[in-house]
Amino acid sequence: MFEKILIVDDNESLRKIIIFHLRKLGWEATSVSSGREAIESIQCVHYDLILLDINMLDMDGYETAIGIRSLEQQLGREPVTIIAHTAGDLDRDKCLTSGMNDGMEKQALLDDLRCLVEKWLEQSAQRP
Repeated sequence: MFEKILIVDDNESLRKIIIFHLRKLGWEATSVSSGREAIESIQCVHYDLILLDINMLDMDGYETAIGIRSLEQQLGREPVTIIAHTAGDLDRDKCLTSGMNDGMEKQALLDDLRCLVEKWLEQSAQRP
């Protein structure tokens, strides 16, 4: 299975680093710089997983996740796995309430990123 991952972050340098690492691990990764772009992108492309920055300027990660879930419902799609990532403290309850599946701090090591992505891609593959 060829997994497609969308990175949503307003920091271009960080997007490039995450894409580099994910591709090095064998996954296809693309990125957008805002929540609005993420919502537009998922209308055209099916992603297996979304890494979503919590602190963005136009729409924060919580608003973006709510928008993604609303769009999925309107289109009758299965929910894509959304993993929050943040440089600050992660509010897991707020992430889950907004429709995200999990979260991690941006300072996570490559192995942490790999393990978390593998966990959710495996669960996603097991859905009917």
